[in-house]
Amino acid sequence: MRSINGLLREKILALDSSQLRSEFFRPDEGMKIYHIGRGVVMDLAEEAGALYKINRSCVISKRLFDENLEKYKVKREEATNEGSK
Repeated sequence: MRSINGLLREKILALDSSQLRSEFFRPDEGMKIYHIGRGVVMDLAEEAGALYKINRSCVISKRLFDENLEKYKVKREEATNEGSK
């Protein structure tokens, strides 16, 4: 029976570079994409269940990360109320 890391490694190696870029990103790339710190990227990725660690490297599932990030979206009326205080 293969380990989860082994299965994930096989999946990642099977992807071509364009698919890999669209499905996963590294924490340092997440800092540039989302304009937030590395610790915040890692915390949000863990919270979303989107963080995959392979040996000493880690990648983050963009789909899972983005789905989780939606819950932090500020609704228009909340943003308006904050501005009037």
